[in-house]
Amino acid sequence: MKKAIILLSVFLMLSCNKKVENQESATEIALSELQTKAKVLFGELPDLADNTDNPVTEEKVFLGQTLYYDPILSKNQTQSCNTCHNLSTFGVDNLPFSPGDA
Repeated sequence: MKKAIILLSVFLMLSCNKKVENQESATEIALSELQTKAKVLFGELPDLADNTDNPVTEEKVFLGQTLYYDPILSKNQTQSCNTCHNLSTFGVDNLPFSPGDA
């Protein structure tokens, strides 16, 4: 009887693991399809969006970075743009609603 319970437990654990793997594979396939559709609709983005009327300079890049990471610009002076739009997570906080300055 104990062997049957152990075998059943192992079988259930293995089958659950396969479901998770299948879900991950389906998600990866869907993401790949979405990326392909986006490339068809929008084309490849350039590495640099150059504008001859307003060229990129080191000073402008420095100013942009300084403002993006500066918390003093927020209402309560504790949050920068990067607080909610963190570049390490591609600018997404993965929350249904951003907390804002609450």
